[in-house]
Amino acid sequence: MPEWSKAPQEVIDIAEELISNYHSHLEGANIGFLFRDEPIVSMGKIVMGQASKFPVKMQPYVSLDFLIWIAEESWHQLGYTQKLALIDHELCHCAYNEDKDTWTMRKHDVEEFNEIIERYGFWKRDLFIAKHSFQMALDLEGGDKKAGRVVAVDPELMTE
Repeated sequence: MPEWSKAPQEVIDIAEELISNYHSHLEGANIGFLFRDEPIVSMGKIVMGQASKFPVKMQPYVSLDFLIWIAEESWHQLGYTQKLALIDHELCHCAYNEDKDTWTMRKHDVEEFNEIIERYGFWKRDLFIAKHSFQMALDLEGGDKKAGRVVAVDPELMTE
């Protein structure tokens, strides 16, 4: 059973900086961060973090739109730029659907096997775009949303 702890201020500071610089669509979101004592291994790969939409049925008790956990063991092994990339990656999963006026999860823009890229290069349009573009594939800007916040979540509040 994993053990959970409150994410340190460093995580919150990084998330707030990234939201300010790259994720303005999340300025109205309430995002909670937790540390998990160790990473998950899925299909032989280490999962250092994971973003999820916070369940609506739990929102009366904890006012969050998204919950992001970070593997503490991995976090302490990362350099500053890698920490930025990890938090930025997880924030990219958090999105706002203006049509439905709700927060939602966003999937990865690109998916391919390393060996296919090695053999054939950036053969698909999405791979080519990812290689040559620094812009997000979707325009997630706009909409009047309430002021959000980024917080470290006390795992004690998450238990019944």
